[in-house]
Amino acid sequence: MAGGVLRGVWSEVAAGVAALLFPGTDACPFCGSHHDPEPVGVPAPPSFPCLDGVLLPLAGLCARCGKPQPGDSGLCGDCWRQAPPFARTRALGVYAGPLREAIHRLKYHGEAHLARPLGALLAVRLRQAFPPPDVIVPVPLHPGKLRRRGFNQSELLAREAGGRLSIPVAPDALARVRATEAQSRLGGGAREANVGAAIVAAAPWRVLGKSVLILDDIYTTGATASACAEALIAAGARRVDVLVVAIGLRG
Repeated sequence: MAGGVLRGVWSEVAAGVAALLFPGTDACPFCGSHHDPEPVGVPAPPSFPCLDGVLLPLAGLCARCGKPQPGDSGLCGDCWRQAPPFARTRALGVYAGPLREAIHRLKYHGEAHLARPLGALLAVRLRQAFPPPDVIVPVPLHPGKLRRRGFNQSELLAREAGGRLSIPVAPDALARVRATEAQSRLGGGAREANVGAAIVAAAPWRVLGKSVLILDDIYTTGATASACAEALIAAGARRVDVLVVAIGLRG
């Protein structure tokens, strides 16, 4: 997508986040670059130009899964063939370039500080794309993986986004009761089988009768999001939406 269009959509978002998170500096939290100072009297708040090529606008997306498609509305072919159980998915951007690198640094290199700027951007996207949910539910990790990694990146992101919008976060609403192989190593059908029956509602009272927003780092085939949504709906959730940092265009 054209960088100019994306800059227009996100310039105000990035400026506000950068000013909030890094007052007095123009350093980008993702690439560390600095911008040239603007002439005195010209308003030019900081932005994240390294993300321009991957951030998504609000239009031209599938009404359900949020993947880019021609036109401004309607369903993509995958969602026409099999409607997902959630109402809508939206993402900050595509899983590529600096956004992909930021997710990898957060998940696999222990750079938990990146949850702060990513969570702030997710808060803005949430406000743009969804009615306010009653509760945010992060996608759970299996206890073994949680011990090895030391944190659940989805919970960190959810707490950052929810805290900025005063929306409760319920990390105990779902549980992963079976260890699963990393979804990134599997194809579409195998992903569904991999997470099948692995995610359950551990605290149904957290979501009963409520509008729930699932929050995760990546959406590719939707297998994990669908497993979470099915468990939440079975527990009595009134509506389930999904918000992620990045959406994979293959899957």
